[in-house]
Amino acid sequence: MTPSTLLLFLAVGTALLSGCATSSKYVLDVESGTQNPSIKLIDKRSEDQKRAEVMSGNITDCWYGVYRLGDEQTEPGRLSYLLRALDSRLGREFAGKTVQIDTFEVFNNWQSVLRPSSRGGADSTGAAYGLAPPASGAGVVGTALGTAIVGAIASGACRANSPKLAVDRNPSNLPAVIVNYDVAVDSRRVKGTVLQLDPQGSDSTSRGTFVSERVKRAMSSAVEVIASELKASQ
Repeated sequence: MTPSTLLLFLAVGTALLSGCATSSKYVLDVESGTQNPSIKLIDKRSEDQKRAEVMSGNITDCWYGVYRLGDEQTEPGRLSYLLRALDSRLGREFAGKTVQIDTFEVFNNWQSVLRPSSRGGADSTGAAYGLAPPASGAGVVGTALGTAIVGAIASGACRANSPKLAVDRNPSNLPAVIVNYDVAVDSRRVKGTVLQLDPQGSDSTSRGTFVSERVKRAMSSAVEVIASELKASQ
């Protein structure tokens, strides 16, 4: 198999999995709450944050195997879930206030499932993305492809973008769900990243049990962190 044929094969496989990833529905745990929340949300997110998207189809790109969850992929919708959760935690102290949402973006990092990597020696750059240098005996095609991947992720652009994927907190590049948030109330602003690694297990699709549970836990953790940080900022 030539390098170009292998890349085409991987691209087709990625496209099939990508369609599934951007259409998957995730049911969140909804807690009891009032029908009329005492706080309000104002949505200042950019349009791309709301849209389901395959971040890259290029296997040598650091965003390969990462999908952004669209607003319609959670049930209830992402902001409805956030409003209800924050109201139950902050309603009494923040009654009548408006919470401005500048960022509430969710990524599903499935790189290690979709991107081939050798199991050879460690590499300080490749290891951060779940990769290692091509193992001996990998063959010409495998070696060329592995070298291209490791070379690509060594670029400054990949390092600059890594905070969004919490690369430094996931050195083995395990499948993960990442929630980035930037929220403001009055003059107080909280921002950060929630990384959800558990549970781990073998899922053949993005609708699998482990992926679904990671999404559920990531969203729950995110609202807990946001509420806690807003309280602390008072």
